[in-house]
Amino acid sequence: MSRRLEGRKALITGAATGMGRATAELFSRHGAEVIAFGLGSEALDGAAKASGNVAVHGDLPAQTMSRAPSTPAAGVSTSSSTPPG
Repeated sequence: MSRRLEGRKALITGAATGMGRATAELFSRHGAEVIAFGLGSEALDGAAKASGNVAVHGDLPAQTMSRAPSTPAAGVSTSSSTPPG
């Protein structure tokens, strides 16, 4: 198997089970240093240990996830325009 992610770091959310765990395992097999992030559980610790990764337990409050930025990113226009024609 290729090690195309060798020397790279990846933060994988939801890494305890399902697609998050599969992604963490795949990235690890391809050489990435993976930080497995998820809700605190033994499943997260087990997933990280199984693939030689680091587990970080945490959660983000709902208001953090839905809060719009107070200012637009540099170079991003907030005005809408109508295409010509």
